[in-house]
Amino acid sequence: MPDITTRRVPSSVRKSRLEEDQMTAESSGRIPKRGDRVGIGQQEGVYEIAEINSLMQTANVKTTDGQGHITRNVSWDSLKFLDKK
Repeated sequence: MPDITTRRVPSSVRKSRLEEDQMTAESSGRIPKRGDRVGIGQQEGVYEIAEINSLMQTANVKTTDGQGHITRNVSWDSLKFLDKK
């Protein structure tokens, strides 16, 4: 029986997975922009987008409570967009 850690994934499967990943990012709807107000997953609080990494689909967010704490590399999937106030 072959060792599964050494098996290669066929290029057609890799391409399909890449397309699925791109569709997931596109189908999530909104792409965050600097200044957007967001929530993060199960965490309480309101954050503001400080920086965007489109390649990794992550954002650095800062708290809006005046302390300016920055949380780095938050996945776009975990962001919940809030209305600007």
